[in-house]
Amino acid sequence: MRRCALPLATCLAALSLAPGSTHAQTANDEATVSVSFEGGDFAEYLDQLRSSTSDPINVVLQGRAASLDVGQVRLLDVSVSQAIEAIAPPGSRDITITTDDGESITASLDVRTVGDVYVVAVEAYQHQTRRHDSANAKRFYDLSSIVGPDATPYTRLTLADVNTAIETGVNLGEPTPRNATLQFHAETGLLMARAGDQDQIAIDDIVSRLNNIAHQRMEEARIARLLRIDESRQELREARARIQQTVEPLWNEHQALTVELADQRVNLVHAGSDEEEQIQRQLVAQLDNQVRDTRQRLDAESEPLRAIERRIAALDSAELILTSGDYHPLAALKATENVVKLDQ
Repeated sequence: MRRCALPLATCLAALSLAPGSTHAQTANDEATVSVSFEGGDFAEYLDQLRSSTSDPINVVLQGRAASLDVGQVRLLDVSVSQAIEAIAPPGSRDITITTDDGESITASLDVRTVGDVYVVAVEAYQHQTRRHDSANAKRFYDLSSIVGPDATPYTRLTLADVNTAIETGVNLGEPTPRNATLQFHAETGLLMARAGDQDQIAIDDIVSRLNNIAHQRMEEARIARLLRIDESRQELREARARIQQTVEPLWNEHQALTVELADQRVNLVHAGSDEEEQIQRQLVAQLDNQVRDTRQRLDAESEPLRAIERRIAALDSAELILTSGDYHPLAALKATENVVKLDQ
């Protein structure tokens, strides 16, 4: 088979390696690769990447993707995903390929990601006017945030809802229903669609819109949760102030009794007679009982304060998760769900 004459630009890093060399290293716990590729097809380029790192590299090549012509590449200390996307960035575009009989024709290059898997497809247009409408065309979609295991009450749709939306979009304006086969893998949230290329365009658009709706709902839920955290924290602070007003007189009483007990113990040491010592001992015992009693009452009255401080600390942590940007919105909502529920 002839290679696809894809005009992929030569990738040159600021610092290049010796010809033919690749190596993997770890920086900030993220595996990186350096590549010096002298040219060949896309499959050969992937083989060289795989030989340069122990990390898995998952790429599905469809159609003529394996024979894409890759020019000279120089990359220094980049991630595996960057090394792949430097050659095949996600998206769709037209390219020129050379057929087995030497004819140059236009084809579509589609690069998608499904989880951590890259799907690279190259298909020639039929008669150079439209994609070949093949009933065997297959495509995969990540719906884990909508109907899969990562779905939340904010984003969840039923599989019937998704099927109805896709079937309606595919058949819109058609005199007769079109055949599109859909299969859903519940454990991963992966939707597999088999349909003609024109129908795939409609499915692409519908799935994109469904995912956008899910992300919008997650963002709305995140903002609502932050507002609820602010309200709960203010309520807790007001409750803390009320309890502190009740506890403060008891604390002052406890402090005063503690000081008086210390003074009377000093007096006991300096008692002049047995009678004075007996009286002083009785007074010390009485004060000691009063100190213990006020301490117990103070602990009981202060327990709600300690509970409030724990709740405020939990809300502060939840707020940090929701605003730090270190978490995917879905993960942030899940991580803070139980904390916010306690205040509802």
